[in-house]
Amino acid sequence: MSHVRPVARADIPAVAELLARVTPGAPDVERLERRLELVAFAHPWCDRTLPPLLAEDDTGKIQAFLGVVPRPMQLGTRIVRAAVGGPLAIHPECRELVGVQLLRRFLAGAQDLALMDGGRCATRTTWERLGGVGASVYGLSWLRPIRPAAWMLGRARGVAGRLAALARPFARLVDGAIVRSPRSPLRLPSRPAAACDASDAMLVASMDEVAGAGLHARYDDATLGWILARAEEREGAPLVRLVVPADRPGMGGWCVLSARPGAVAQVIQMGARPDAADRILSAALAWAGAAGAVALAGRLDPRFMQDLTDRRAFLHATGTQMLVHARDASLVRHVERGDAYLGRLDGEWWLGL
Repeated sequence: MSHVRPVARADIPAVAELLARVTPGAPDVERLERRLELVAFAHPWCDRTLPPLLAEDDTGKIQAFLGVVPRPMQLGTRIVRAAVGGPLAIHPECRELVGVQLLRRFLAGAQDLALMDGGRCATRTTWERLGGVGASVYGLSWLRPIRPAAWMLGRARGVAGRLAALARPFARLVDGAIVRSPRSPLRLPSRPAAACDASDAMLVASMDEVAGAGLHARYDDATLGWILARAEEREGAPLVRLVVPADRPGMGGWCVLSARPGAVAQVIQMGARPDAADRILSAALAWAGAAGAVALAGRLDPRFMQDLTDRRAFLHATGTQMLVHARDASLVRHVERGDAYLGRLDGEWWLGL
């Protein structure tokens, strides 16, 4: 028989071993232990009434684990007590029922809003049986080639490694012509003159101004700096914080991205007023191009769909969705309609587990 209880510090080594066993490409156990300690007991939103959870059998053997991180959010003037679940790890020798028990306990918690980012089919089915929904609008990603020949060679490297290496000089010539040609649909935009690499304080101000009365995570300089540091650890590279002005006074848009030469640059998260959406996207493309990235990718925010397609980005399904649960149906509707400002920083992505 399984019992669900909060995770204690003494459980961390066993939980790390479980995650290492069931997670493809997981870090080594020692690193997992450090990350678990950080995200379970040392993050800035610690709330003992919303702890991470585990299921164990009568002998004390850990059968499953569910990470839970409280995340303060805001909707207009209303403070929303949110909690993000994930990852969900189940021992291969255990039945899926223990996962159901963990999710049921999580959704019965003290939060106003429960989110699970990256929920797949089996998890979504259980989630919906327990009264939640899947927000499919957050299940799309986008990619915009910057150096298309180099990007395609990178994708083919595992299949035709030597041939790809021989073609690299030719790819540089092709990409140079594509990026510089005035008539090229993939011409790299000029970096907007007013775009700047921002401080955490500027980024917080821009986030709040852009979100306005919409549902969004609440940050101050310290909490944003903390979570961006965790995101940098996951990416293994420094993050760039961009802000651009709007046509009217104030901040127009913001973006956090990671860009490395020869790699696909990642937009960790971005937001913008309607009049500044293309401006911040152009700034991100220009910055990634200057860093030598072959493409720019990110999760789709519905507000950017038109600007992304205008900039020749293509969309693709990820196989995952944002799962949502709340006793107040109005909170669920905000997420289902794509009216919430939710991205990688607000889910489980930054945990690196």
